[in-house]
Amino acid sequence: MQLLIKIVSVALILLHTSNAGDICAYTTDGCGGLAGCCNHFASGECCAFASGYGLSAHWFNIDRSANPNLEAYIYSSTTCGNYLNQIGNVGASGITTCYNLWGKVAHSGDWWTSRLDRRLSRRESDCKEFDSIGFRDSNGTFHEFKVPNGKGFRDIEKLVKEEEFEQVFALERVRR
Repeated sequence: MQLLIKIVSVALILLHTSNAGDICAYTTDGCGGLAGCCNHFASGECCAFASGYGLSAHWFNIDRSANPNLEAYIYSSTTCGNYLNQIGNVGASGITTCYNLWGKVAHSGDWWTSRLDRRLSRRESDCKEFDSIGFRDSNGTFHEFKVPNGKGFRDIEKLVKEEEFEQVFALERVRR
């Protein structure tokens, strides 16, 4: 029986490694303010939110047709432990709306192809850190830029906060 459980676990891990999604955590409710994002992370992989982020969240690019039992979660720890809430608003192409936490703060998030997958594969380590930063300009247009190798998320966040937009706009853009 244990061998069967291990075989099923490995099969599920292999199935969901080809599925990838994106999550952005925001500094304000309504998916406003600055956004820190984990891009191309697999089902079951954790995204740790930087301090100050997680008042709202938005998942992108998760193919609902390939993941009909999609479930997304947010947590009160940075290691996808201490379950805070399961996310609703799952549409045909994934979670299509902003999720507000209404006074709570999430510190990490993940998504799973199914509840069974989550139970068999649960881990609370090796969380991915933000690999891009996003913000809205004065016209309301959302811009998102990759954190370059050798730089940290906070380095790029500082440029945005100090309005060093010439340097920010020279970075590689994230396209959704």
